[in-house]
Amino acid sequence: MQKRVAILGALACTLALFAGGRAEASYNYTTTVSITSAPGTVISNGGLTATFTGNGGSVVVNFANEGRTGLGVPSTNSLNIGDITVSVAPGTTATSFTVTVLDTIGLTNVPTPGTAGSGTLTVTDTISLSNISNTAAGGLNGTVTDGALNVVFSPTTTIGGGTFSVGAPFGFSSPTLNGSGGNLSATITTTPPNVIPAPASLVMFGLGLGALGAIRLRRRFLSA
Repeated sequence: MQKRVAILGALACTLALFAGGRAEASYNYTTTVSITSAPGTVISNGGLTATFTGNGGSVVVNFANEGRTGLGVPSTNSLNIGDITVSVAPGTTATSFTVTVLDTIGLTNVPTPGTAGSGTLTVTDTISLSNISNTAAGGLNGTVTDGALNVVFSPTTTIGGGTFSVGAPFGFSSPTLNGSGGNLSATITTTPPNVIPAPASLVMFGLGLGALGAIRLRRRFLSA
């Protein structure tokens, strides 16, 4: 009977150990948008705003940072990595330029399993503004398009034992001139961390095996 109890105890510890390894972690993310190139413009407000001045007026392109918490691991999520708005001053005619954006995605792994840690993924994008105008005769006109949301740097990072990667499909929602905003999105895929058994679990498992060994030694001693 004692032998059976020890075996069952060791088995229970083993199952608990592996069950703990299958538990899901989660992660948080925040973004930091910076403008790296905008020919003919003035970059201001910490790199979040580009202003084109000329052709009778000005065009202001503003980006905002994004973030979320409690995203599952493993998972594949299409996440908003930056909001964009475009404001066109009256008198602006036939204005065209591009804005290149570097979006740094900050990731934080939340244990358990795995360990706490942080890292970054980065994406570049080029926003093209074509024939933007705001005149009394023609009203608001022009298009805002996504130019290159497929250029990815440091696409994979390991955090807390898990793997995080950014890639296609990407997304772009065009803002309305002087109206509702648009956004940039990217797909972040995560894999589970390689879980190292907790010390307490290892102790429990060792105690179960030790009890089993002690019973065997006792029986040998009594039968000698």
